[in-house]
Amino acid sequence: MQAQSDLVNDELTNKISAFWNYVSENENRLFAARPNNMTIYAEIENQAQLIDENLHIYINNLIIDDKRELIISCGGNTDYFDLCDRVVAAAPVYAHLIPVSLFPPIEKVEEFELFAIRGQTLYPADIRVHFDDDDGEDLHFLFLLSANHLANLQNDNTGQMYSVYLQGLYIMAFQALGERKNARVKSAEIALLPLVMPSIPLLEVKNYIH
Repeated sequence: MQAQSDLVNDELTNKISAFWNYVSENENRLFAARPNNMTIYAEIENQAQLIDENLHIYINNLIIDDKRELIISCGGNTDYFDLCDRVVAAAPVYAHLIPVSLFPPIEKVEEFELFAIRGQTLYPADIRVHFDDDDGEDLHFLFLLSANHLANLQNDNTGQMYSVYLQGLYIMAFQALGERKNARVKSAEIALLPLVMPSIPLLEVKNYIH
């Protein structure tokens, strides 16, 4: 059994090494890739999936100090967090790419356009979060919205606006928390009444979750 385990481990090591060899040979192409360059994105995605089909690659469009982040993700599947960490730990040092394990929190969370409500946008500043993590593992979020958005939900006779808002809140929370911490969120709902309870601005929640 030990010999079989060592063989599997060696195969994985070789796959990871082959992936970084590809990145090394194509660093300049990856660094210069534009968002609409589907060819290079498809190439590197295929290379990552040769390691494991649950892995995905993203190249951050933001360039800082002549470097871009190369993000190894597993779509929030906690079973593959260790693999993402292992892949990044094996990365060489690059001149223009920074390998990152799992999506990190981003400082500028994108606002969410509420196309179902003409001319309205949900901004991070409109959102506060009350959360419960009594067991130290699973997190349960209650989103508290600013008065204008709360009124939209209270005045909705279709029952559809709740899911529209919740979709936007999930996306914004993922950006604010990052992939690793967001994986702890097991449920989320929106307060439909103006509640008075301890809450934290969305952009600060990551500082309270370990």
